[in-house]
Amino acid sequence: MSTNKKKILGDLAPGMATVAGDLRIMLSLSFEAFIKHKEDEIKDLDRIIEKIDSQVEELAIKVPVLELEEREGITRILSIINSLESMKYNVLKVVNQTKVKINEGILFTDKAVNELKELFEAVLDLMNDLNDVFITENQVLIKHIVDRIREIEENTQKYATEHEERLVKGECLAKSSTLYLLSLDSLRDLLWHTKTIARELAY
Repeated sequence: MSTNKKKILGDLAPGMATVAGDLRIMLSLSFEAFIKHKEDEIKDLDRIIEKIDSQVEELAIKVPVLELEEREGITRILSIINSLESMKYNVLKVVNQTKVKINEGILFTDKAVNELKELFEAVLDLMNDLNDVFITENQVLIKHIVDRIREIEENTQKYATEHEERLVKGECLAKSSTLYLLSLDSLRDLLWHTKTIARELAY
């Protein structure tokens, strides 16, 4: 199974790595816009989105028709492609949430900003690792990704719980709190799909 898997991924790896890299660029630009509270960084993302859409479509077309006993390989590859497509929508959610923050002048506490900054940077690092995994299929790196995601998910849940407690105590505004929690959810979804891809590449 591992030999077949490597052969299939070898054909599709560059395209997958390209998509992962473009998704990281989108997320990074959104993060910059979020921190600077300026929309300039995310005004011209249409070109990147079109490139991702084109590349994902090309990947799907390239999935080879394998023999019946290799059907599991096809399923794994299609799962990865679907996860990349889902990650695009997750990043777009982050972009839209950033636009709402800027356009409506929503301000976060220093604590909330620092927590989101930590999570954004962690997810961006993981997307770098994902890019490398597509090219190398390094099993040690795959395990690192899965283990690291578990740690980040735990921190994300802790931050969400603490934030909800602050909201109940009236220590933060409802509008900023809602946007904060939506941002956490979008990052959690990105982590989930990244973990899905890593597990599909494990053998």
